[in-house]
Amino acid sequence: MESDRKNKLKELNEEIRYYPGPIAGCDAQFNWLLEERIRLANQWKELTDISHRELTDVIDQG
Repeated sequence: MESDRKNKLKELNEEIRYYPGPIAGCDAQFNWLLEERIRLANQWKELTDISHRELTDVIDQG
C-alpha cells in the first residue's frame, strides 16, 4: 500500500514537471495535480510516522 502511494506520488511529480505552460481555462487541472500531490504526500508521511511510532513502541516494550 505504501509503495502504491509512493509510485502515484512519483507519477504526479512527473506529470507536474512536464505540464505545459498556462493555458486559459486549463489551470484547474494543474491545481488539481498540485492538490493531489499534497494529499498523497501527507498520507505517505502519516503512514511513515505511524510505522515509526509502532516500531518505537515495540523497542520501548523490549
